[in-house]
Amino acid sequence: MTTISTIMVSLISAAAAYSGTNCIAGKMYAQQIAGCYCEPDSSQCINTAVTCGSSRFKDTAKNKVVPANPVTACCTNKAKCSTITCAAGDKQKAAAADLLCAMGTCATTGAASDRTTCCENDSTKCKYSTVACGTVKYKDSTKDGTTAGISGVANCCINKAKCSTYSCPTAGKKQRCNAGTLFCAGSSCVKKNDEATCCMDDEQKCRGASVACAASRFKDSAKYGTLGTSDASCCTNRALCTTITCPAGQKKITAHASTYCATSTCSTTAGTTANPVVDDRLSCCVDVVTECKGASVTCAANKIKDPATYGTVGSTDLACCKLRATCNTVTCDAGMKRIGTAPNTYCAGLTCTTSCTGVGCTHEKLSLCCENNPLECKGAAPACPSKQFLATGSHGTAGTNIATCCTNRQSCTSLTCSAGKKKRRLAPTIAQQARAPLKVLQALLIRTGAARPILPCVFLLLVVVASS
Repeated sequence: MTTISTIMVSLISAAAAYSGTNCIAGKMYAQQIAGCYCEPDSSQCINTAVTCGSSRFKDTAKNKVVPANPVTACCTNKAKCSTITCAAGDKQKAAAADLLCAMGTCATTGAASDRTTCCENDSTKCKYSTVACGTVKYKDSTKDGTTAGISGVANCCINKAKCSTYSCPTAGKKQRCNAGTLFCAGSSCVKKNDEATCCMDDEQKCRGASVACAASRFKDSAKYGTLGTSDASCCTNRALCTTITCPAGQKKITAHASTYCATSTCSTTAGTTANPVVDDRLSCCVDVVTECKGASVTCAANKIKDPATYGTVGSTDLACCKLRATCNTVTCDAGMKRIGTAPNTYCAGLTCTTSCTGVGCTHEKLSLCCENNPLECKGAAPACPSKQFLATGSHGTAGTNIATCCTNRQSCTSLTCSAGKKKRRLAPTIAQQARAPLKVLQALLIRTGAARPILPCVFLLLVVVASS
């Protein structure tokens, strides 16, 4: 092939020199054979190395521009700091007319804000003035841009609200005794910021009272706002375990008639961090040893104790146990089938797991019960040609060949490249590389009549290459 390649190069060079024929800029004939995809376009601004200088910036809005003069075509003047609006309490720097923002417009928000470059604290305004408002006033942020002047307190400060103006909203709380001398953080009192400052538990009401409830009663939060300090005022009867409903396989404890739940209703749900409810089943219920839940049961091979039988009287395999699910109960995904031993392969529980969440998790459908079906496209996995792929929609299709299983890839004709990129010509195959130049040469020689003495050699060479 090396000798043939050398001959082709020589023949093409001779013909091209004779005819003066050239391929269009940026192309070779062999590159015109295949489809397109995107490659960097060095002719556009985005890929053009340009030094915009200190007063300009490379403008992304011009990414797709093909520049004749990169500086003028790809760069835009930076905005001057004299055009920025500084935040309240700030002012433009003295040299703002000579300072430049990063882009064509000065930004005033976010990480790209130009205010650090262009603005500085204005000590004449309330925000940065040294005025001391004292303990009964506070510097009001709504006056940040106000000139402090010689009457800084009057211009910049506002009275704090007194705690005496605040009605404590939480049941069982009251104003502190010195509320008239205590102040809220702002011009009005709000629960989030000021309740701890202004309010205290009211010892005359159930919330703040030190109450000794009887053993069968509890201090009831629903009565926190009630005036009183006694058991009668502040406490509520706790429910007896007699009222609880125990789950299957459990029964009430022997002393249920004299054992109390935590509150006025026995809870049968487990508490959470967000809702710390006491689960009264733990103190009120016990397993029934004559029923499947509490019984000591030895289940036969491939069986487990069935929760549905927890309340069944008995302690035998027959009464309490059930076969674990087999892989025969699993529906496999498209392109997969149950393993050959599925009827005799058992999952861990009464049903086989078919999904899971979390990194690295596995479930029995894929890890135990199913395998690729070699008679369907997923399992057959034919080697699709470069212009096709094995689509997931074909996984369950019966077949093993390319015609049945492979799907054409989307053509790049409809592709829109992003800024700075252009559609790229795919590299030709070796056979195309060999044949295409010869076809060009053949066309040139026939069209121009050039080098007629070597024409028989060319055709002979074409035959050799075509048969290789």
